[in-house]
Amino acid sequence: PALLDAATKSKDSGIRQEALGSLARYSDARIGPAAMALLSEPEAVRNAALGLLASRPAWGKLLLNAVEAKKVLPQSLPFEVVHRLSQHKELADRVTKSFGKVRGGDPEKRKREMLR
Repeated sequence: PALLDAATKSKDSGIRQEALGSLARYSDARIGPAAMALLSEPEAVRNAALGLLASRPAWGKLLLNAVEAKKVLPQSLPFEVVHRLSQHKELADRVTKSFGKVRGGDPEKRKREMLR
């Protein structure tokens, strides 16, 4: 989709963030790897890419693969992303293995618990 080009090639981080948010509606196999490639971008774009990756089990698997391979630090993921990953039944065991038991509640409190 044209949104993929906007997410990966635009110079405007706001456009990139919006495009990443909109890509969740598409199942194109190129989206997950493209979002993974954006994890080294500035925080706003990175967080949008993480949210996109957590939105679908297939893309969440890519992120968990990177965590398990120590290419992405577990503590670098926002609680909301970890929680969303844990909501996918097929990923729940892997999330628990990498992050511990994930419960709902206050995101800041949960983040502090994860970082202990």
